[in-house]
Amino acid sequence: MTRLLIVLSAALILVSGHAHAHDLRPAYLSITESLPQIYSVLWKAPAMGERRLAVYPRLPLSAAERTPHEGAILNDAYVERWTVHAPTGFAGETITFDGLPESRTDVLVHLERLNGEVSTARLTPANPSLTVPAVTGWQQVAATYVWLGVGHILFGIDHLLFVLALILLAESWKRIAVTVTAFTVAHSITLGAATARLS
Repeated sequence: MTRLLIVLSAALILVSGHAHAHDLRPAYLSITESLPQIYSVLWKAPAMGERRLAVYPRLPLSAAERTPHEGAILNDAYVERWTVHAPTGFAGETITFDGLPESRTDVLVHLERLNGEVSTARLTPANPSLTVPAVTGWQQVAATYVWLGVGHILFGIDHLLFVLALILLAESWKRIAVTVTAFTVAHSITLGAATARLS
């Protein structure tokens, strides 16, 4: 058993030398109805120094810009704000993210209406567009964040190596299940908190 652990540890070190950790921080688009048919838009993209992620939200043509975009680098993110007039709302409209297919990150979209209804969605490089649903409940919001955490674990080689190390150290299948579940839940909470920090 000790020899197996040594061999697997050496393999993990070799593989991790060639692995690139993905950016943990997703981009974030918040659209909040502040007055009837008037929406405040917040776009937050990961940044490193003066360089920002080259992903750009494209709102539907029905959402006419009301104020100019104001953007700046704040801490480790590029933050941009503006307002739009959307007389028909966003239900059934499509929001697209130019540059997302070429990136390695996700985008969380949060849309809140005056009546308190909330729509939340996760977009990926493979799925860079969203057709906004008419109404969603808290279950859909919770599922979005859970799947974001699961996806980051399953498709991030650094996380897969970490989970494999946990499995090697665990003494039973029950302990493996509890450990991996706790890691997934914690990762989902962390991603949600990091994303909402500047909203």
